[in-house]
Amino acid sequence: MLALLLACTSSLADGFTPSRTPPRRILGRRATATAAPPAVVTEVTAAQVFGRLADKKLLLDVPGAGTPEMKDCCHGGCDNCDYSRVFDEMNAGKAKWVACYVEREHSDGRRHESPVRDLFGGDERLGVAEFVARLGEVDPRPAMGARPA
Repeated sequence: MLALLLACTSSLADGFTPSRTPPRRILGRRATATAAPPAVVTEVTAAQVFGRLADKKLLLDVPGAGTPEMKDCCHGGCDNCDYSRVFDEMNAGKAKWVACYVEREHSDGRRHESPVRDLFGGDERLGVAEFVARLGEVDPRPAMGARPA
């Protein structure tokens, strides 16, 4: 999914190719006079797209999510507990997850809105050009690697 987003959101939206290898020719595709050369998305560009979409919190859609039983579970691996190795919420110190939902609410009232919601606003659908424009307006946050000094 992330590779698809990169391919659609790059200012050079021809495809995703790691920057350490030369672009490969697609078999069965002929170059034409109007076709642009294939674009290369670098790791920097990929990290910037990830930084715009990633979040520190993720609510999972698992059986029993938001129930008092799951919330009260210590998740310590007890043999008699149905939720000992099941989590319904993930939290991190840095943004490292891209939510596949716009918003999610558990039955206990916990709610999360993903950063993607800001891109869509009130729109149900966006065209590629509009999505790229809105994504470009979001400031990239460093989400991976060491914290800036």
